Amino acid sequence: MSRDEDDLDFDQLMAEEGARRIGRSGARPPARPALPAHGAPPRAPGAQRGPDPRVADLVQELRAARASALEQDARLAELSARLAAVESERDGALARIAPLEHEIRIAKL
Repeated sequence: MSRDEDDLDFDQLMAEEGARRIGRSGARPPARPALPAHGAPPRAPGAQRGPDPRVADLVQELRAARASALEQDARLAELSARLAAVESERDGALARIAPLEHEIRIAKL
């Protein structure tokens, strides 16, 4: 089967499915000229871009966020240690209270 026959079978199959061919057979769409990103002026070939000031701002923001996260982690560790100490005191107090409550119940009987 030649390539033309193969294309014909494909076209026939697609037509039976309700699809239709776009453009001319075997033709490529015309190439579009490259558009500059975000309305930036086109660069000369081989010219290098300078650093984008937005990148520097984002890097500074990222560093501040990391520093803040580290501070929050340190504060969380401190508060967790304090919480553990308070819970330990509470558990000790409950352990001392339990026998006293038992004695109170016995005395009431």
